[in-house]
Amino acid sequence: AAAVAFEQALTIVPTDADTNYNLGVALQMQKKLQEAGRAYQRALLFAPNMLSAQFNLGVLLQEQGLIDHAVTAFRQVLKADPRHPAASRSLGELLHMANRLDAFCQHFAEYEAAFPDSLSVATQALAACQYQADFGRLQQYLDGLRDGRFQPADEGELLDCLEDLLYEL
Repeated sequence: AAAVAFEQALTIVPTDADTNYNLGVALQMQKKLQEAGRAYQRALLFAPNMLSAQFNLGVLLQEQGLIDHAVTAFRQVLKADPRHPAASRSLGELLHMANRLDAFCQHFAEYEAAFPDSLSVATQALAACQYQADFGRLQQYLDGLRDGRFQPADEGELLDCLEDLLYEL
């Protein structure tokens, strides 16, 4: 129903970035990924600095297996806002999953500097430190995890990180 309402609103004001973005969200929830992607692209056409649309576009591209395009989308978000936690986390996860280990480790260094006490950073550190054979630093992260030094941003991140930790450990 929301998608229909947003589509109707766009017949009145087709250049409204927020309505295009909201249509994209509604379509994404319906798993209409290509249509959602077009809605996000229209939102960006009318509001090039709409980071939420750029981020969601990256998520869609990743879901469609378009790794290079998703990496570009997440990097564009981080270029505009280097402290965007979701884009930082998603880019790291994507690079790691795509087995682009040099790029993953390079991005991890930036992520770690921006969010030193993040639970998400700590979970990615387990892989990054192993790939870099930095076992002393790996031990520091393990100690920090055991001591509760790293904090999740919210309950959703906590669940995601626990799943990642289960895999990594």
